[in-house]
Amino acid sequence: ELGCFLSRERVPVEILPVKTSVMLVLVGILWHMLMFSYCLILNFLLGVNAAETQSPSRFIFVTAATIGVATILLPIVNYLGMSLLDDMEQLPAQVQRFRIEESKCTCCSNNHIHPQTGQTLMCDRELVYHALAIMYLGQGGQRGGELVKFNEMVRETLAPKVLRRMGVLGAILPLR
Repeated sequence: ELGCFLSRERVPVEILPVKTSVMLVLVGILWHMLMFSYCLILNFLLGVNAAETQSPSRFIFVTAATIGVATILLPIVNYLGMSLLDDMEQLPAQVQRFRIEESKCTCCSNNHIHPQTGQTLMCDRELVYHALAIMYLGQGGQRGGELVKFNEMVRETLAPKVLRRMGVLGAILPLR
């Protein structure tokens, strides 16, 4: 898919690492859990209706209880988030030294045998290489040049976009 997008010169490609969306979901879950615990403390433990005015002591109790819940949830979310950031931290180096020849595919990893059925698998790598040859060299190009061209496209076109998106090339919020 990436080869197809990169072979079209004027098609804008936006990259967002999958780990970023996982982090956003994780933070969303944290805030929903905090809000749920706040409502639970306010409505069930104190028996306060939304229309009632709160006294300062109720406010302090609800705030302290919610902070207590946050103290439990926040380290868990931070721990999970840090492991996601460790994976994302490797991405800039990976795109800068990308070589499609070093990529892994399921068929080759399983010796071209389906792990559950035992049937022979077609080689995905050969299909991808053939598609890249058609996209980058046309029907009569010299075999092997498509891989070099694709590697260059990833390093020169895609890598700066990924790095800029992640904050490595002068964005407002860098990772480090």
